[in-house]
Amino acid sequence: MSLKIPYLCFVIVILFVTIPVCIIAAEKGYVRSDHLSEKQIVIDKSIQIDCYESSKYFVIAKDAQELGTNFLIKYKSKPDEELSCDYTFANKDFEIKNEWAEYFVGLKGDLLILDSTTGPGPSGLIIWDLKKRKKVYEGSWSDQEESGDDSLVFWMETGE
Repeated sequence: MSLKIPYLCFVIVILFVTIPVCIIAAEKGYVRSDHLSEKQIVIDKSIQIDCYESSKYFVIAKDAQELGTNFLIKYKSKPDEELSCDYTFANKDFEIKNEWAEYFVGLKGDLLILDSTTGPGPSGLIIWDLKKRKKVYEGSWSDQEESGDDSLVFWMETGE
């Protein structure tokens, strides 16, 4: 009889600690619970995949482990080709691994424009020629001013 009271107190304390933690995790979407199963699955919400396309290219952007984005470029065989937004490398694809916290800005013709920043400007500007599979520009900029069919106007850092 004397062990029942401490045991009951222990069980009550455990319930008061674990139930709020599970409720908070479920509200934030970190835990998915299935009533047909007794296990909980932790969902990694930090990895996000976005897709962008032009008539020539399909760009799949996947969040890198820490900051920035990895890019997988798929080359379209025809402008209306439908490709899956799935970061799966195929034979003719081109992959650009994150180096300096790059993020997608746009596609202009054969050019992939990336911003490299983790705070207020000026930011890094990186331009890849997807036809040549080569980085063609790396410098700094402070926001895009305007963009036409064959132009990109932006503020460039020139000094203090």
